[in-house]
Amino acid sequence: MIAPLKQIKKLRDTLAHDITVISPSSVDLNQVHAFVSKFRPDLSASYAKAANEDLKAIGGIATFAFMLSVELGKLRMYLK
Repeated sequence: MIAPLKQIKKLRDTLAHDITVISPSSVDLNQVHAFVSKFRPDLSASYAKAANEDLKAIGGIATFAFMLSVELGKLRMYLK
C-alpha cells in the first residue's frame, strides 16, 4: 500500500500547492490502479470504463481509500 499512498500524496501536494490544477488525472496513479486491480478486480472494473480519465482517477482514489480504511479498521481491531 506504500506506493499507491505515495501517488495519492503527490496528487494531494499538487492540488494543495497549485489551486489552478483541478485535474486528478494530471498525476500518475498507475500504482493506485494496479493495487486496486490486483486485490479487488471487481471494484476496479466498476470504474475502468469511465467516461474520461478524471473520472477513472477519482474512482481509483475513492476505491483505494475505501480499501485502506478497511485495512486500517482490521489493524485497529487486531491491536485492541
